[in-house]
Amino acid sequence: MINSKKRNINIILPIFLSFIGFFLLCLYIKNASSDIIYSDYIRLTNSYLDNVYDINKLFTLDLLTRSPICYLFRIINVILFSYSVNFDRVVLVFFLSLFYFIIAKYILREKNNIIKYFILLATFLIIFSLCQWEMILNGSGYAHYIAYFLFILYFYYANKYCNNINLIKSTDETISISFILSFVILPIFNIIFVAGPYSATFVVVAIILNIYIYLVSNKNIIHKKKLLISQISIIIPFILYLISNHFAIYEHSGMKNITLFELFKTNPTYIFTFLIKSVASSAIGIETFNSYFGEIKNNNFILYLIGILIAIFFIISFIILLKKLFNKNNNFKEKNHITKNIFPICLIIMGFGNFLIVFLGRFPFLNDTYGMQSRYYLQYMIGIIGLLLFFYENKKTLFFVILSVIILIPNVITTSDEIKKAKFREISYENIANNAKNIENLQDEDLPIIFEYNHDPKLIRDAFNIIKEKKYNIYKNIN
Repeated sequence: MINSKKRNINIILPIFLSFIGFFLLCLYIKNASSDIIYSDYIRLTNSYLDNVYDINKLFTLDLLTRSPICYLFRIINVILFSYSVNFDRVVLVFFLSLFYFIIAKYILREKNNIIKYFILLATFLIIFSLCQWEMILNGSGYAHYIAYFLFILYFYYANKYCNNINLIKSTDETISISFILSFVILPIFNIIFVAGPYSATFVVVAIILNIYIYLVSNKNIIHKKKLLISQISIIIPFILYLISNHFAIYEHSGMKNITLFELFKTNPTYIFTFLIKSVASSAIGIETFNSYFGEIKNNNFILYLIGILIAIFFIISFIILLKKLFNKNNNFKEKNHITKNIFPICLIIMGFGNFLIVFLGRFPFLNDTYGMQSRYYLQYMIGIIGLLLFFYENKKTLFFVILSVIILIPNVITTSDEIKKAKFREISYENIANNAKNIENLQDEDLPIIFEYNHDPKLIRDAFNIIKEKKYNIYKNIN
């Protein structure tokens, strides 16, 4: 009876909390935005909306860089909602809620204790944080959130795999349906159809994970066959993505033509300041920081302090992990503990890798606060969640408490600050909508600023001509 009640709680509570998070963010969208295309939607409109069903736009050499699943969602959006930005925003929040559901399911697998409910609340505040307001309100990055939901789903199933079998003594040669779904179809689908541009760190972590499982199984031949299939299901799709990426043409306004080596010679501290500020932004939003502490350039100390402290916890987690792995005095029970709790370790490594990926992709902008933008929060928070889970599971209570304070207080302040700004953001979107209805009378030089798209003003006019002709978005109810 008790076990049945516990199972019910472990199902109902994650669903309930995921729904609450979904509802609150939808409420935020309603109060902080307006349904109008702008920014990246200008490019998307010009690229696809003149004929959303055109199959030739799907089968291009750079197909895998465009998250092909977006073609399906775009068609649904056009058919049902005449191309609503709100549709994309809700899809994004829905998959963020599924992301939390997986995290909550993992946390509640632990034995009954009060701390796990605190972690449940802490991860709720982190995952549904308005540190990511830019992504939530823009909406066009929903594929990013689908991808990250599928990433952690993969790691969740990998953790279950390690817990449900005896890695060393297993003689079961059967490749089950659940194995095929979790370790073959899931990564292939995600990398090919969803996560292409976001999959580099996942691929690295998944490859390391598979190698580790094989090694701790004492090179059990049964696992060798299974994990080889799993590795192929990760590597081949990623190679296909890299080939596709070779043919892609990217637009980057403001990027300088400079190599990392040249940057290091001219400004050796830039790498440090960029990375530390990026790490700090996993706790506090850049606009909130400016509101509370003044311009960053005049108050670097506080930002560096937050960033350095969080970075130290990443280092501590790696030291603990390496000691457990390579300390010859550790018994089988210690190493088995790592294997049975592999999920947070995957999140930590992936989050850490994401800081590096953002830096490598954005350092040519020569702005050390570029990595603090709200759009990168999802990539960073996965590592923070991993740290909290890791310290909890390894009974490092002091580290767990200090990190919780460092992360949660600035995070809650940022969310509170963004809630206060919601009405002003709504006014800003309404101004964009009003200007869109009067775009014929606007000057070309004003268009990039108004519509947040720093490219040829003609592209902006072309986009609105398309949606006006098709009666999409703001023109859907105009005869």
